[in-house]
Amino acid sequence: MLLTRPKNWIATIAVATAALCSARVALADGKNEIRAVTFDDDAAGTTRVHVRGASTPTFTVYKLERPSRVVIDVPRAKLADVLRGHEGATVFTPSTWSVSTIAAQQIDDGGQIVRVIVTLARPGRYDVKTDGNAVVVMVTARDPAPKSASPEALARAQRESEQAKRSQAAAEQASTSAQAEADRLRRAAAEQTARAEAAQKAAEDAKRALQQASSADIEKARATAANAAAEAAKAKQMASAAQTEASKAKQDAAAMMSEASKAKQEAAALQSEVMKAKQMAATAQSEASAAKQDAARTKAEAVAAAEAAKQEAARLKAEANAAADAAKADATAAKQEAARSKADAAALADQAKQDAARTRAEAAAMKDAASKDVARARADADAIRAAAEQAKSEADQARKEAELARAEAMKTNDTAARTK
Repeated sequence: MLLTRPKNWIATIAVATAALCSARVALADGKNEIRAVTFDDDAAGTTRVHVRGASTPTFTVYKLERPSRVVIDVPRAKLADVLRGHEGATVFTPSTWSVSTIAAQQIDDGGQIVRVIVTLARPGRYDVKTDGNAVVVMVTARDPAPKSASPEALARAQRESEQAKRSQAAAEQASTSAQAEADRLRRAAAEQTARAEAAQKAAEDAKRALQQASSADIEKARATAANAAAEAAKAKQMASAAQTEASKAKQDAAAMMSEASKAKQEAAALQSEVMKAKQMAATAQSEASAAKQDAARTKAEAVAAAEAAKQEAARLKAEANAAADAAKADATAAKQEAARSKADAAALADQAKQDAARTRAEAAAMKDAASKDVARARADADAIRAAAEQAKSEADQARKEAELARAEAMKTNDTAARTK
């Protein structure tokens, strides 16, 4: 099951029946049901992953590398049916700045465990807390997220850039026209100046001719000079006007050139912003592509691990079946051996009974013989005891006689000694 992130950067996997079952805190077998896994992302680039259960979960959290990921194990828990995807696992891709993928899976390892794996998009840190019936894992990347331009801002910048280009083209065209007009007025002023100079020369020539000519020629020369002076004055006025117009056209051209330069600078700045935005968009797209590749790789690894676990389970099941068959065969053999042993035991019991009867008869005979032997032994013992008493009495008597004899001998010795 794959989920993509909407515009508000929030995606949710939830159990639709959770509201109807909220009064039930835990499952009947005492296991906590993990009903939802959600995530959201804030402006600072921190992604929060919420693992919500039917009751407040006990959990273990630790971090693994290659790739960097945070693992949350919830013991004595069951993954809700809506979260069970392929091989009892669900993988989805937030593709935030901090987190690339999130996977939730059911593990039967010495008791049911729900494991949630949060794969980091780049190096960062994490914090964990509980919030009601949820475990909240907060992942923050080490490097801050770059500012990305929205599609609306890119379109607006593109429009402004195109408008600046059109304004620049219009300003350059107006500047060219103003320059051409200024050149035309400059040429006109030069022509009028030349005409004024020619008229001035004609007036001077007329004055010199006046000094040398007759009265009629003088009048004619005066008229010619007056006309020449009028033409010169008119030419000067026209030249002055042309010069004024040329100066004004030059000022207008300079102003247009300034506007064109300003528009060109603004267009260059906008173009730079557009290029920067495009580069940022390309970077974001590249990172998104890398995150998708990481997600695909993680999903492939999860699928491979699930397939390996499935194969291992099949192998263990086959071994268990083989062991059960062997146990059944051993049990059958044991039953047959027990039957044989029982028959042998019965035969041995009969033989033992016969041996016991024979032994009892022999024991009785031996008891009678022993009784007789005991009686004879007792009689012999009594006779021996009487003989011993007699011998003792005789010994006592002999000892007394010996003592008397010793006393007599000593007395005789004493008498003999006195006689000498």
